[in-house]
Amino acid sequence: METANLYLRSFVPGDFSDFAELIRDKMASQYAAYDHPFPTDEGSLKDILSYFCATDEFFAVELKAEKR
Repeated sequence: METANLYLRSFVPGDFSDFAELIRDKMASQYAAYDHPFPTDEGSLKDILSYFCATDEFFAVELKAEKR
């Protein structure tokens, strides 16, 4: 699915650096205490992303202009 500025797509292994940055930033937020905790170590994040890649339950939102 796409809009003029975004792609809604399945996760792929190449999303790792952007995915890790997003989760680490989220968990560093003062509001993280109110949300589901995510691990921030590389191994755990790779495992989570692998799960996201293997299921159709989760979608990545990609900015077309930035390709991330």
